[in-house]
Amino acid sequence: MDDLCAHFQHVNSAIERAVNRSLKGTLGISRAQGIVLSRLIDTNLCVSQLASVVDGDVGGVSRLVAKLCDSGLVQRQYDQQDRRTCTLELTLDGRSVAKDVRNTMIRSSDAAFNVLSKDELQHFRSLLTRLVNNAKA
Repeated sequence: MDDLCAHFQHVNSAIERAVNRSLKGTLGISRAQGIVLSRLIDTNLCVSQLASVVDGDVGGVSRLVAKLCDSGLVQRQYDQQDRRTCTLELTLDGRSVAKDVRNTMIRSSDAAFNVLSKDELQHFRSLLTRLVNNAKA
């Protein structure tokens, strides 16, 4: 079983590296920054909420957000009642880049799995769904 887990980790790492290379090359951002942008495309979040959604720590996400703000892709909206509280939202440029992030991630993932036939992919997806459901139980 350990060997199988190692294979899963190896495949996941290879896909993450491919996505990172693709995002760096096409959009000039890291995979982690891309994930943050893609999470903000549908809703505004505060840093702690965003950290929870991306399964990261608040400090690390805060540093990513600072870089994205400096790049003009994300802006902070401060609460008028409590200036210590702010939500993060995409700028117009950020919204455009976030859409490109999603497309780039999909293309990179598709490229990783294009060695499988449609039937193999469907079976693999079914197996993964069963594994995830079992892990949740």
